[in-house]
Amino acid sequence: MDYTQAAFFLQGIALGLSAAATPGTLQSYLISQTLLGGWRSGIMVAFAVLISDPLVVFTIVFLLDQIPNSIIQPLGILGGLFALYIAFGIYRQWKEANSEQVEDKKSGTDTQQYLQIGSKIIISDNFRDYLGIFTKGVIMNILSPGLYLYWFFITGPILLSALNISLQTGIAFLAGFYIMMISGLLGIVFVFNFSRRFGPGVIRILTLISMLILVTFAVILIAQGLYRFFPALSD
Repeated sequence: MDYTQAAFFLQGIALGLSAAATPGTLQSYLISQTLLGGWRSGIMVAFAVLISDPLVVFTIVFLLDQIPNSIIQPLGILGGLFALYIAFGIYRQWKEANSEQVEDKKSGTDTQQYLQIGSKIIISDNFRDYLGIFTKGVIMNILSPGLYLYWFFITGPILLSALNISLQTGIAFLAGFYIMMISGLLGIVFVFNFSRRFGPGVIRILTLISMLILVTFAVILIAQGLYRFFPALSD
């Protein structure tokens, strides 16, 4: 790796860390699933970006000057609606977990069982459930306008500059970006999975908070999408 490739690799690392640390619908979904299903569920969401991003990145990088805003603007509305759908599913899981804990208390079930990492909050340990979590993460990221705007205005032009130097330089930039972004998302998974050890009460509170954050982002996305798509509404 020469000096230029190393420089772009470091730029990728910096931008990848920023992307992972920036609050958004994907991060909220990642936190919720980690709290609900443990680190395995969180990892499924973290690695979803490796499927969703290339579909967007290749389009933006190679058609950067040809993409009209009319394509990007409605995505905020769709992304917000999908985020509300995800939040509703999290609410149902949260409510079901609450009901089951109350029933356990009434029946005298040992509450220590509920404190285990694989407790009744709720994702069962099978391939179909994890595939569903992974798929929802992919869809959520594709429908997030933040992904398009980030690559359109910031990361895409830098990647184009790197590719204009050489293919290896572009690969170095992408490697730095995704190594750090995935590492950052996995760090979030680790932190919130560790918080599950504090018991079901903490899990329920944190899950409810993450659900409310997801709803907040959904409302913001829908409002921004309507504002951009129907500017007359702002008059």
